[in-house]
Amino acid sequence: MTTQRSLLASLAIACILTGCVTIEPGNDKLVVQAERTTKLALETFDTFLKWEYDNREVLSPIPEIRASSDRIRTNGPGWLRTARTLTQAYKENRTDENKAALETWVALLRAAIGEAQNYLPTSLK
Repeated sequence: MTTQRSLLASLAIACILTGCVTIEPGNDKLVVQAERTTKLALETFDTFLKWEYDNREVLSPIPEIRASSDRIRTNGPGWLRTARTLTQAYKENRTDENKAALETWVALLRAAIGEAQNYLPTSLK
């Protein structure tokens, strides 16, 4: 059962990141993806940071995990605020510049999500 849940969660995350989730007619694909990615980033960061903190001693031989968690702990709140700000700016004014900025930020969040998921045990993904 746990394997099935992990597989379903991984599939859902992959769909969100690749855009295979259905978008209702009339909704802007970029806005939907940005909002979903921001939500997934928050959930993933929370899970990853709690796991890293709770297991810090055991994980100490792997300094990359600590470096990643420190980077997300330090920068994550700002990344999420910026993503929300850029999403709102794009909703209010759908210029090419706002679109490019939002797309760039969504890509940054996706990379950070991938980094955190790279270290998380399968049972937490």
